Amino acid sequence: MKFDPVHDSQAAFRKMLRALSRPGLVENISTQAACVDVQLGIEPALLVLALVLLDAETSFHWDGPGAESATETLSRLCYATAKPAEDADFIFAVGGEQALARAFSLARLGSLIDPHQGATLIGLVDSIKGQGTLALSGPGIEGESRVSLELSGGSDSWLERRAERNMEFPLGIDAFLVGRDGSLLGIPRTTKIGRVS
Repeated sequence: MKFDPVHDSQAAFRKMLRALSRPGLVENISTQAACVDVQLGIEPALLVLALVLLDAETSFHWDGPGAESATETLSRLCYATAKPAEDADFIFAVGGEQALARAFSLARLGSLIDPHQGATLIGLVDSIKGQGTLALSGPGIEGESRVSLELSGGSDSWLERRAERNMEFPLGIDAFLVGRDGSLLGIPRTTKIGRVS
């Protein structure tokens, strides 16, 4: 694998931080994803996020096609522990809108004493673009920011599950959505999302 565990990881991590601190900003990790030159049965952009986030001290859950193979691969590459969705630090939702909604329903919220113990969700979408029909507002956004997602399933149930689970700040679920094309969107638990025409 040409992916450099120091330089490529740092570059991807900086983009992830920018995306999370400026919700609505669409970053791109296609350069880092292009460095993943082995066929592991995992989308390269998704694998980049896994290589940045997972290590021997973390746990994860894979929800979507190829779960058994992907779980084995990530455990071997990152030394992370596979756990049920309810107990995992990171949940990879790769089965379209239904997997995304299910992941938001099951993800750990943290507690009032330790809200940082809430899970982080990583969702795979087809692509993310600016100026769409999803309106984001909240901390880090001046006024409103709009994006569009291409996501199989065609329903907004994941938005409903997310809103329900993030109601009681500081409890909640932070998320990254990553496109097959390397587009990346950070969605902190404090961000409100609505559909506009």
